[in-house]
Amino acid sequence: AIVISLALPGDFSVDDFDALVDGILYKCNEYDITLIGGDINEADEVITSATAIGEVDGGVRFLNNAHPGDIIATTGSIGDVAGGFDLIYGAGNVDIADSLKDELMDSVFNPKLPYKTAEYLREHPSIVTSMSDITDGLASELGCLCDNNKNCSFKIYEQMLPYEKDLQTIADANHKHLYEYLFYFGEEFELLLTLNSSEYEKHKDMLDDITPIGEVIEDSKNRVILVDGNGHESTLKIRGYEHLK
Repeated sequence: AIVISLALPGDFSVDDFDALVDGILYKCNEYDITLIGGDINEADEVITSATAIGEVDGGVRFLNNAHPGDIIATTGSIGDVAGGFDLIYGAGNVDIADSLKDELMDSVFNPKLPYKTAEYLREHPSIVTSMSDITDGLASELGCLCDNNKNCSFKIYEQMLPYEKDLQTIADANHKHLYEYLFYFGEEFELLLTLNSSEYEKHKDMLDDITPIGEVIEDSKNRVILVDGNGHESTLKIRGYEHLK
C-alpha cells in the first residue's frame, strides 16, 4: 500500500489534478498496489511524495553480502532516461530512428519497473547476494555497494553494459561524454545486483532482463574498476545524485 502527499499551486486546474491522480492510480493498478490515502497542501510548484507500506520475508537482501567471484549485473537498459531527457530538453534533432526516439522519451514519461524479475529473485533468494537500485546513477550505486563489502572491489566491463548504441549520437549532439548517460545520470529504476555465479547459471534462462556487467574481486582497496573497450583499467570516479546536498 502507499500514501501520497501532494503540494500543488493555487492555479492548478481540476483537469490537471484529475490527470495526475489518474496517472498515480494507473501505476498502482499496473503493480498491484493499493492507494490508501494521503494529504494535499499548497506550494509554488507541483510536489509529490509517496510512502510505501509493506512487509518483507526472510529472503530480503541487503547491501553487504557480496563475495569475490560473484557476478555484478543490472536489469534493463542503462542510459535510456538520460538520452530521453536530452531528446526532450536538449538537442533533440538527432539522426536516429523515430521509433527509438519514442522509446527513449517514453522511458522518461512512463518508467517501467523490473517487477517480474524482482518477483522471481524473491522466490529464489539464493541467486542474489547483495543488491541496490540505480536511481542515483550507476557509478554512485556501484560505489555504495562496493563500500558496503569490505575487501572487495568491483570490476566493470564497458563492453558488457546494456545500452542503446545510438545514445552515443545523442550524447555527441548535446556535447556530452557517453559516460554521463551510462554512469552519472540515474533515474533508471533498475536493479543493481551481485549474484552467486553458480546459482545464476542455474536460473539465467528465466532471467533474460538481467545483464552481467562485471565481477566482484578480492581487493582491500574497495574501488570500482572500469575496463574500457581496449582492455585499459582505471578507477571509476564515483559521483551522482546526492541527497540533501
